[in-house]
Amino acid sequence: YPALISSLLPHPIWFMLFWLIGGIIALSGALSSAELASVYPELGGDYAYLRNSYGRRWAFLYGFFTFFITFPGSIALGLSLSVHYQGAIILGDWVNTVCYSLPQFGFVLHYYQVIAVILLLGLTVVNHFGIESSIRFQKLVTFLPVVFLVGVGILTIISILYYVLIADQSKLLLSTNLNIPFSFPDLLPSGTALVAIYWTYAGWNSPLAMGEEIQNPEKVIPRAMMFGPIVVMSIYLLLGFIFIALLPYENLQTGKDPFFIVGTYFLQNLLQLESTIFIEWI
Repeated sequence: YPALISSLLPHPIWFMLFWLIGGIIALSGALSSAELASVYPELGGDYAYLRNSYGRRWAFLYGFFTFFITFPGSIALGLSLSVHYQGAIILGDWVNTVCYSLPQFGFVLHYYQVIAVILLLGLTVVNHFGIESSIRFQKLVTFLPVVFLVGVGILTIISILYYVLIADQSKLLLSTNLNIPFSFPDLLPSGTALVAIYWTYAGWNSPLAMGEEIQNPEKVIPRAMMFGPIVVMSIYLLLGFIFIALLPYENLQTGKDPFFIVGTYFLQNLLQLESTIFIEWI
């Protein structure tokens, strides 16, 4: 998604600004839903709000659409893309090769899709054992990436401050990216980028479905609805900043470098520090 979004936006400033705009839109929706959660703290979330406001017919249509289209599509897209990119890093490029095909029907099955199905079945089994096991697993898979991203972000900021205040700024890719000639993006690519960004914020309304299972839902759900999008927006902005600080923007736009190469760029920049600095740190 960073490659797709940056390819639609001509300058790194727009890249960061659009992530911020998408977060503000998501936060606005979360605040509106938080008001509904305070009035109708019921199971079902949006389904309950539509049922209470417009009747069972519209609530049923929403539930039908969500159950058969929205959630399955989001799960399939999110999980398959995660395995498509991260699987190649962990397991090798073979995960993106064809596993089985039926040319006469235009059907092609890749190994990463098979792995995604296996992971989905595994997550289903974890959820089957109960909500406590699901919560523990969700905390683990959420906490570790957040800690990693925040840690890399802090080290990146320290590295940038070093080059700005002490070393040669010409070695800093951030200044090179920001010196790209500024121009305004076209309307259609801007809308496409914003749709892609907003999709990454999807899921902020998930706490609404647990209204009756939470103590003091009138207070807890609105706080979660506000805190969640703010945290996610902060992480996305931090990650976007890491990209434009450590990767040439044209490489980001073309997808020339896989995103795990960000760590390589970071180490290359960091290793340019004076040896005396390392001695002081050690």
